[in-house]
Order: sequence, then C-alpha cells, then structure tokens
Amino acid sequence: MANAIEQVNAVTTPSRAFRDLLAELVEETTRTRHHGKPGLPAATKRRYAARFADAIAPKDLASVDILLSHPLPSVRQVGGLILAREGMFAPETIAPRARRLALDEDWEVREWAVEPYLRTLGHQPLAGLQSWIEAGGRLRRAAVLAVRALVLDGTLSASASLRALDAVIDDPDSYVQASVGGFLAGDALFRRYPRETAAYLAERVRAGAVNPVFWKNVRDALRSNGARAGWTLIRDHLAAWTAAPVPAAVRRELDRLSEKEDVHA
Repeated sequence: MANAIEQVNAVTTPSRAFRDLLAELVEETTRTRHHGKPGLPAATKRRYAARFADAIAPKDLASVDILLSHPLPSVRQVGGLILAREGMFAPETIAPRARRLALDEDWEVREWAVEPYLRTLGHQPLAGLQSWIEAGGRLRRAAVLAVRALVLDGTLSASASLRALDAVIDDPDSYVQASVGGFLAGDALFRRYPRETAAYLAERVRAGAVNPVFWKNVRDALRSNGARAGWTLIRDHLAAWTAAPVPAAVRRELDRLSEKEDVHA
C-alpha cells in the first residue's frame, strides 16, 4: 500500500524541478512585454514546453493542470504546448483540456488550443471536427483552424475539406469569419485543392446559395496568398462571375488577380 501511495504522490505532486522551472517561467513572463502585456514570444514558450516535458513525469496531468489554470496567459499557453507533444498523453485526457484552452478568455491562449486539439482527432478526424463545428463560437473557430492544418498537411481529402468548409462558410459569428475566408478557404484550400474549391464556390453562386457572409469569405479568400498561387487553376471556374451580379468587392479582387497574371505573363 505504501508503494502505491508513493506512486500516486510521484504523479500528483510536482517535482522540485517543475516548481523551479515554473518560478523561472513566471519571472520571465512577468518582466517581458508581448502584445502589450506580460508575456513571451512563441519560440520562447516552445523552449519552455520542451524543458517542462523533461521535468514532468509520464502521464503527470496534475502538473500540466497547474500550468493550464495559472493566471498568466503565457503559462497557460505553455501548458497547451505540453499537451500537444507527441505521445505524452492519451487523446481522451487531452480533449477536455483542449476545449478549456479554446474557451479561454485570453485570445492568445485560444490560439494555442489547436495543436492539442489536433492530437485528439485520430486518423479519421471528421467526427471530432464536427463536434466542435456544431458547438459554435470559440470552439467552432478552433475547428476551422484545425481543418486548415489538416488540409495543408494533406490529411483531409478535397471532398472532406469542402464538407467542412460548407459547414462554416456562412457562419454569422465575426470571430469565426475572421478565419474562414483568408485562412481556410484562401491559404489552405485554394493552395491544396484549387480546382475543387473554385468549383464548389462557383456551384454555390450558380445555385443562388449566397449571402453577405458567404461573399465576405470569398473576398477574403481571393485576397490570400493561396488564391495568388492557385489562380491559373481557379480562374476558369470563376470567370463567369465577371458577368454575374457579384459584389463589387469580390469583382475588384478578381480584377486584381487577373492584372497580376497579365503583369507576369
């Protein structure tokens, strides 16, 4: 029995190395300004996460939870980075903590929810993505960024990617919209699946399934580096828009892309 208690304490009581490292992290975070408040740049937080991973015993979620509940946002972000490390924790233990990060009141903490969230999705990620997409708000926005990552690394097929896009492209939440057009549709889908994405958008327009949010996301997508990279593959699908009742902001982006192509021809 004594051995069992000692094993539990070894996991639930932070080590001296952990406590010393936390004190160092808090001190550096407090004296450093980042985005106008106490905090650390991403590279520094990643270095701390690697050091904490060495100081934390395997499966020691209690120590990670100390970081995740800390009042300093940068400390919570380091906790998120530890959760995202390959093989440290089981997906079912990561999931509720990733959700907590995604709902955090600090915007920068929410940015670091995506990496651990991706660890929970497995080899068939659509079901896990769908649960957050259906939840709305901050979780939905984190799901958009997760889809973007899965598109860019080739995990999601074109059809699966476009099903995910279809679920969020009309989202009325401005926080979600900020990531759908430029990040997901533009930088990811126009880059990885340019023809299929352009065909999807063109079909939505042909079917009349458009609204102001849809057009805003299309405009943002056309402004992206992904649209510029894939323009020669997407232009034919969108050419008909020059003769359609397309919003002026979207038409301007189409003209701008065409002008860039003419300059480089």
